Amino acid sequence: MSTFEPLFPHQRALVEEYGSGSAPRVVALDAPVGTGKSRALAVIATQRAAQGGLVIIVVPPPLVRQWAQQVHSIGISPATVYASPSDFRLAFDAGAVPWPAAGIVICGSSVVRTPLAAKTLLDVTPALLVVDEVTVSAGSDLGRSLRALADRAGQVIVTGTRENAWFPAYEVRRWEYPLIDSLGRRVAPRFSSRVHDYAGDPVEAGVMQEAMGILRRAGYPLLGLLLTRTAIQLALLRLAQRLEAPEQLLLLREDLKEPQQEEAWSPALDHGITEEIWILLDRFDDLPPDQRLIAVMEEAKSARDEGRPVVIVADLAQEVDYIVAAIRSPQLPVSAVTGGTSPGERLAAAEDLREGGVLVVTPVFFADIQRPLPSGTRSVWFTPPHSQHQLQQRLGFGMSSAGIEIVLLKAMPPVTPADELVDQVESMLRDPWQEQTGRLGK
Repeated sequence: MSTFEPLFPHQRALVEEYGSGSAPRVVALDAPVGTGKSRALAVIATQRAAQGGLVIIVVPPPLVRQWAQQVHSIGISPATVYASPSDFRLAFDAGAVPWPAAGIVICGSSVVRTPLAAKTLLDVTPALLVVDEVTVSAGSDLGRSLRALADRAGQVIVTGTRENAWFPAYEVRRWEYPLIDSLGRRVAPRFSSRVHDYAGDPVEAGVMQEAMGILRRAGYPLLGLLLTRTAIQLALLRLAQRLEAPEQLLLLREDLKEPQQEEAWSPALDHGITEEIWILLDRFDDLPPDQRLIAVMEEAKSARDEGRPVVIVADLAQEVDYIVAAIRSPQLPVSAVTGGTSPGERLAAAEDLREGGVLVVTPVFFADIQRPLPSGTRSVWFTPPHSQHQLQQRLGFGMSSAGIEIVLLKAMPPVTPADELVDQVESMLRDPWQEQTGRLGK
């Protein structure tokens, strides 16, 4: 069977470019989630190895096994697999050639970081170096080792380049939506969607409207993120602190995970309004339990009872903390991924999800981890997406999966801005690749 047969046209174009010898020496591959990036790179690697070249693939340790399986599925066994520094040390002590002249070597980034591996790599000139989803600074031991290896390699492909600075000047290969299948048809994610309606509290709605009115008058710079009770309450608290004791904000920023856009914000309000804001914050405390949070807990529990993995998506790290604290129990273990989660921890959380866990995430999870959701996952959107692009990012996982169920939450009558976006999101989900511009809600 030809290795081209399972590839989509966007994958095949990249493979053919490398097969023809016309690809640039260094490429940063910018691929949306769920587009089969690893599959295309595995085909390129196996073809280069079949021509007698040495291909070195460097990935985060949790991805080593997945990469080895990808290569095996194409019909070629890797020459060597180093999942950890101990694997490399054992092979070296046994007298094996650590870096063969040809074939595919797959190794975890922790291996390349070790002094022994870095020293042995000084005499290695791979035909192709693939660095997949490894985030590292140029000044680190790993960054210096990878840069030296990249300078000697015939060609280099790097993915996950957002925070990388170690690699040489590069050209970008970008896979954009919409994707096309092998028959030229648009690829539609395989998912279903439904709305979880719950009773909206008019008193809560009134408090939310008052708070949003004050924040608009203050010129709050992140109004688009204020979709839930948690986000609105937090923004109102920051406003009160900024008016009353701005000198304390530096001490609070780390705990509050304050977005950088707020640092230069100067509220367009008189300090005399602070008493009104604190009274309004007291009214938040007097509100009944957050029915949106209760709806999330019900969806997570019922999904787990059905044996389905669960992803809960929120905008802010504070919302993630809020959800995790509410649903965590011995019967319902929960993991979380936010902007402050390390790459290794993000990959481990993705593996926990694959084992049937509950994962609460911010959108960074979809942007940074290019892996499909496990089939049958229930994806609960605590906050709806802000734009078509963000919606497509969330759906990207579903393109390589089956049976994904998306759950939108809506208070009736509406209580927060999130409730008012549900109809637009529902409409967009009917055709995720329709031509639209701008943000939702406008």
